[in-house]
Amino acid sequence: MKFRQTLAKTVRVISAPPFMAAAFALILYFRPDGAIVRSSQLWACLICLSIGPTLAYPISAIFRMGREKQRDMAMYVSFVSYGLLLLWCLSNPGSRQFRFVCMTYLLSVIMLLIFNKLLHIRSSGHSCSISGPGLLLCLFFGVSWIPGCAAAYALIFWASVETERHTPKEFIMGTLCLLIAAGISALVML
Repeated sequence: MKFRQTLAKTVRVISAPPFMAAAFALILYFRPDGAIVRSSQLWACLICLSIGPTLAYPISAIFRMGREKQRDMAMYVSFVSYGLLLLWCLSNPGSRQFRFVCMTYLLSVIMLLIFNKLLHIRSSGHSCSISGPGLLLCLFFGVSWIPGCAAAYALIFWASVETERHTPKEFIMGTLCLLIAAGISALVML
């Protein structure tokens, strides 16, 4: 039982949203047909999708916030950081795919805030952070990415439930937030 808990906690740490965003941005940059074609785009993504949201953790530690307040802080800091990325993206020439990525990230955190704060439906940011890159990688690079992305999703789902950080419903609601965000983004950006 201890091994399962250790493995689940490790999976949760490795799959934290800032790490997932960094991995996603690097894949998009190093693939010849990726949505990130310039180093400035890569740096903007790494700063706004990974480094910026990570600031929520030292901020919450300084103010001695509990786990739930830390989670709230992460969503608010992500909202600001993702918003800055979208503004940067719109003010610099880039592909439609890159704009789609930036808009989807911002809308996903907006949906998480709507579900969690306005509707009081607890929805997993962890789920959103694996669903978004998974969906976008499959859209951009084809069906060959589905097995790997589905396996990563299933592993993180298991880890979240095993560590009791989220119920299955909360995890699925996080995925729903992402799907709504991607749908709206597709209508607006593509």
